[in-house]
Order: sequence, then C-alpha cells, then structure tokens
Amino acid sequence: CTDMQSLKAAVDSGNFVKATWCGDPQCEARIKAETAASTRVMPFDQSSTGDACICCGANSGKDMVTVYFAKAY
Repeated sequence: CTDMQSLKAAVDSGNFVKATWCGDPQCEARIKAETAASTRVMPFDQSSTGDACICCGANSGKDMVTVYFAKAY
C-alpha cells in the first residue's frame, strides 16, 4: 500500500500490509489509532514499496523502512 486509504481497506480485510514508514513513533501511533494495526515485522529485504511514509508523506531518505502492518488478534 502507498496511502492511508488503501492501508485501512487492506487491514479491514484482515491482510498484512507492506508499506513504507518513516520510523516516527507518532506515525505508528496514528496508524494504530486509525486502523487498529501496528508494525508486525521489518523484513531483512528492504525492497521499497514507495518513496514516502504511508502516514505522513515524509521522504526522509535513509530513515525510510519497509514494514508489514496488521491487526493483532
């Protein structure tokens, strides 16, 4: 996913969502508040899913990471 709308839809469908994240705890908290999803795994293979944070849109270069978000059950 590359935007919050697609993240919400995918999480609501019960999926794990691969997305780019800036690493900011405030973005992670916002994602959790809006979708009930949190980071689940940060893969060793950091193949980019986008150029900007899925939450804030920031593009901080080397700080960007690819993670999987999902709801904890």
